[in-house]
Amino acid sequence: MPSLYLMTRLPQTSLLIAAAGLAACALPSTEVPLSADGFVVTMPNEVKRTTQKIDGKSGPFELCVYQADLGPRHIFTVAHSPMSSKGDATVPLEAAATVAGGQLISKREYRQNGYPAMDVRTTEGGKMWIRRMVVANGRLYQFTVQMPQDEALAAPEIRFLDSIRIVPEKTV
Repeated sequence: MPSLYLMTRLPQTSLLIAAAGLAACALPSTEVPLSADGFVVTMPNEVKRTTQKIDGKSGPFELCVYQADLGPRHIFTVAHSPMSSKGDATVPLEAAATVAGGQLISKREYRQNGYPAMDVRTTEGGKMWIRRMVVANGRLYQFTVQMPQDEALAAPEIRFLDSIRIVPEKTV
């Protein structure tokens, strides 16, 4: 049975722990929810959208990239492009993982909201890339965090990766 001292201190301790937890989970005012092109994600700062024309093996396609920088050493991107075929969804995931380059630290296949997905971590030149790739609705989505290799994942990176949601394609 807890002592009377502990029982009288417990509410204060609980309030301090709860307050610390709320402060740690509070979103900075610069975070931007981004809902576009079939996905929803929380970006850590102002978002810039660019497009690039790419000459692929199956012909030209448009690559759409959203980027937010959190200081000069932390970059968050979302890129998506149409898939050239409706075949095995793991093929573009494997191809994207191969293109990632650098030293492979880990690779994990799973399902994100029911869609084939893969997480790939690589390092190169003192930097780490964490890529979460999802094949959905005829598109390949790549959600990437670039950060210094010697730093642990912090709240902005975790919130970004945990906030990813693919929106199911509407059927008419």
